[in-house]
Amino acid sequence: MLAFFLTLETLIAIALIAIILMQKSEGGVLGIGGGAKFGGMLSGENAKNLLTTLTKYLSIAFFGICMILSLMVYHQNREKTQQVRAAVQQQQQEAPSAPSAPEQAPQTPAENKK
Repeated sequence: MLAFFLTLETLIAIALIAIILMQKSEGGVLGIGGGAKFGGMLSGENAKNLLTTLTKYLSIAFFGICMILSLMVYHQNREKTQQVRAAVQQQQQEAPSAPSAPEQAPQTPAENKK
């Protein structure tokens, strides 16, 4: 399921990039200005409306799928974290408790002074 949404996200991203690059730059400063080259069916006001609408809906789909992917990954990681915690607790319960500090060796009696 995750692979399906990642593939869909990639296709939407590629389509979104292509549609944004096809739009005509109105400012002339930041855009590449290649909008007039496409002509034909996508010319004039119809192209502007079509490309703007496609950009809007593709961006909504892109961010929606981003949210879905983040929720899916969150739930997968939460399940794995719970499994790891359960395994650690089980190991702690099964392991024999070791003494916290080793006892000191008895001291030898002082040597007799002659």
